[in-house]
Amino acid sequence: MATQQYFQGRNLVIYYGGVPVGCSKTCTFELTTATSNSTTKCDVVNGVLWTRNSPQENSWKLTDNGVVPVQTSAGMATEHAGLFFVKTQAQQLQGYATFEDRTSGILIGGNVWITSTKITGSTTEDTTYDLTMDGNGPLDFVAVS
Repeated sequence: MATQQYFQGRNLVIYYGGVPVGCSKTCTFELTTATSNSTTKCDVVNGVLWTRNSPQENSWKLTDNGVVPVQTSAGMATEHAGLFFVKTQAQQLQGYATFEDRTSGILIGGNVWITSTKITGSTTEDTTYDLTMDGNGPLDFVAVS
């Protein structure tokens, strides 16, 4: 009998250019497949017409929500700051982003465009960001050792 594997949300990490995308609160990887309807009169079974869908085009997206770090405890800025994302999106620079499940050691990613950046700050709380990256081309699957 196969065993179901679960991994905790804290093990889901997004990287941009090889660096963690900041101090994430939540991050999401989404893969969708568009289909085309190839239903014909031959798809009638017992008087009922059944839809025949064929997979056509894959697309993928990474989204991230988190706290924008200023510096690490050692004084080095290793995570990306919110203004980096604004500049990258405004200049329409393509990046490379990955999604990691730390429990399986599989890195999934590819070329991305940053399509949405939102930075929010209040007087009494840390600045936070919302970031959306749309995949540009196929996904890479790499085992991390």
